[in-house]
Amino acid sequence: MSRYLLDTNVLIHFFTGNYEAIEIKISKSIADIAISTVSIAELYEGYAYRGRRPKEVELFLKEFGGEEHLLAFDWRAAEQYFYLKRKAFHPSGRRKRLNRKLASAEQIKQQKALRPDHFIAAIAKSNKLILVTENTKDFKVFGPYLPVLNVHDWASAA
Repeated sequence: MSRYLLDTNVLIHFFTGNYEAIEIKISKSIADIAISTVSIAELYEGYAYRGRRPKEVELFLKEFGGEEHLLAFDWRAAEQYFYLKRKAFHPSGRRKRLNRKLASAEQIKQQKALRPDHFIAAIAKSNKLILVTENTKDFKVFGPYLPVLNVHDWASAA
């Protein structure tokens, strides 16, 4: 059973061989690892942007272990998406508009965003997984509601 959901940036490092420690950790812990369909979509988008063929993403998925490690954005994730966003942006439980004069540009951007990271966070939360990422700041908004682990700390752990 999976314990960790890898964010897209971790998969890119694994795929490109940028960090040997990540490759070693993944190869030793493959049964504990899941990836999201959202990350696969981001990989497809990245490859298309660079003029590469989608087949490379499919080869990567096979190399990684196939669909048994793949988690989709399902109804449970959709529900968690709602709860995570509500807790992060409306802690009182009541939806209020941000006072644009007092709110920072980052707060406004985060609240409006329908970001792939938020979908990945919801998939992790709905499957009770620890999210492993290099960009912990992207998930900081969810604070105590979502366990997030820095990839370098995870990769260097025994």
